[in-house]
Amino acid sequence: RKIVVCVGNAFQQFKKIVKGLCDMLKSEEDRLYKSEDYINKLRYIAKHTHYQNRASVNEETVTIFSLSELRSLTYSNELRSLEFDTVFLGDFVEGRFPENYRPDPLLPENPYRNEEEQLYDSRFIFYRLLKSFRERLYLLVPQREREAELIPSPFLGQLKAITSVETIEVVNPERGSVPGFLSTYGNHVWTTETPFDGTFPVNLMNMRSLIKHVVKVEKSREKTHKHLVYEGVLTPETLSPESRAGLEERRQRTYSVTELETYAKCPFQYFVNNVLRFRVEEEETEDELSNRRRGSLLHEVLFEFYNNRRENPRVGRGFEEARQQLDEILDAKSEEHRNQRTENPIGENNIFWETDVEKLRVALHKWLEAERNYDLPVTPHYFEASFGQDQESKDPELGCTTPISIGEVRMKGKIDRIDIGNGAFNVIDYKTGSSTIRMPEILSGRSLQLSIYLQIAKQLLANNGITDLEAASGLYHKIRLDQCTVELGIGTEFLNGEAFKNYNGTDWKSVSSRSGQLLDDEIFEDRLVRVSGYVQQYVDSISKGNFPLITRVKTFVSPKDESETGDCVESNEIPEGYGFVESEVDGHKPLAPSNKTEPCNYCVYKRICRVGAIAEVSQSDD
Repeated sequence: RKIVVCVGNAFQQFKKIVKGLCDMLKSEEDRLYKSEDYINKLRYIAKHTHYQNRASVNEETVTIFSLSELRSLTYSNELRSLEFDTVFLGDFVEGRFPENYRPDPLLPENPYRNEEEQLYDSRFIFYRLLKSFRERLYLLVPQREREAELIPSPFLGQLKAITSVETIEVVNPERGSVPGFLSTYGNHVWTTETPFDGTFPVNLMNMRSLIKHVVKVEKSREKTHKHLVYEGVLTPETLSPESRAGLEERRQRTYSVTELETYAKCPFQYFVNNVLRFRVEEEETEDELSNRRRGSLLHEVLFEFYNNRRENPRVGRGFEEARQQLDEILDAKSEEHRNQRTENPIGENNIFWETDVEKLRVALHKWLEAERNYDLPVTPHYFEASFGQDQESKDPELGCTTPISIGEVRMKGKIDRIDIGNGAFNVIDYKTGSSTIRMPEILSGRSLQLSIYLQIAKQLLANNGITDLEAASGLYHKIRLDQCTVELGIGTEFLNGEAFKNYNGTDWKSVSSRSGQLLDDEIFEDRLVRVSGYVQQYVDSISKGNFPLITRVKTFVSPKDESETGDCVESNEIPEGYGFVESEVDGHKPLAPSNKTEPCNYCVYKRICRVGAIAEVSQSDD
């Protein structure tokens, strides 16, 4: 009977749809439709039409609602006609039901003008839910999510104020379950030197060896460190001769700064990217400029702009002409990038693409205005000077295809711009992002670029017969829609205001003496040497097979009674390799970052990595 009534209701609703569609088509007597157009319209209307099913049933019915499904049924009025003996509502906690209000004036996630309106709508949904059960309603309130304790929904307290609500405590939710049994057996294996090997459920027999293996691995990670391969340390006995030789050959490879910064941020991420050669393909499915393409377009435009003005790079005079040149280059280069989108092509007058290009144009105009007002006799000389790469350098006057060595490490890369004047040179790095690099990132080895490029630029200039210039600074030119700024990455105090300045968006000023990026001459040189040492340490560790998770990178500390000598000792039993020190006096390794897992926020392997499941090894002075 239930099926017959449901089908009858559906058929009656379908007849109404057909009649309404036919009436509409008759009103358009001057238009003819193909049969397939009629069918498509009918299919679309039917798909988005809901009907009330008031069929009465005698058998017991149970339903479990997700919040999204509950909201959908309420909006369509379908919940009004549904009744069940038992209803379960999960995730009945604060922030989930009702959801937290998140206003967004541009692209709202929900159509609420204010928090009160959203709360009113949530109350109405809850009311409809209370009307949908005949006998039992279970409101499921989880106690915690990972480490965070969860708070019951405020609706629960209000419901208790007007009716009796029974609280059912689940004492042991896994008792008698397969997960509960396996968890109990795992605890037994962990705490017992000789685990019980007697009777085991036949259907779970294959899990016994797996549990023992998992416990062995976790014990090694947490206590014994007997199986270092599971901590990312590839010891020689765990590798084939070919694999050992492959790692050793990495001493002779040519490295980019980006590769080594990846190793510094997380050795295991480097292992996945550069040793296992995993690749995460970034499909450009949207019509606007991706971050990668925006940065590439910016660099191409600025190179072309300066390369055309090599004889007169300053833009103080002839500013309007310079701006026109910049606009023409941007138009041509953006069109090239648009045509490169072959898999997901973009139309000529695509509003999203054009909007992003116009935003970049505004940012470039702000940058050009800043260059116009620059008052130091230090001018742009070299652009996109590459080294150690197969293709010739874009800059015809500077660059080489052979690698440049930092210590014993062969390096490759490309310097965006080198400015020269007042007996010094600056290395410029263009950025479209908002992040700011501070000295702690340099000392922790996570930001190598400017320090290494200053040394490489000096070698490139020397190879070109220019030996009378001193390294003054490494600068970030941030070219953004909201504001264009120039920020010091690392620089010498002696040449502050003479060879370089900061730009705050409106004025050029000498760098404040309180800036941690500004160093006296001796410390400046020491920092460059220290960072060069990081490069060698990273390559040594890579060739030894040290690829631990970042939370498992050890820290070396000086014991109190040996602090004057500067001697360092290890804080755990992991073999010598890549590691941190607490301060510069503890040795020449990178300083321990204040937040080791910060790079995890942007890691493409974030969802599958165990860094969140494995606690950081505690450090001690023992």
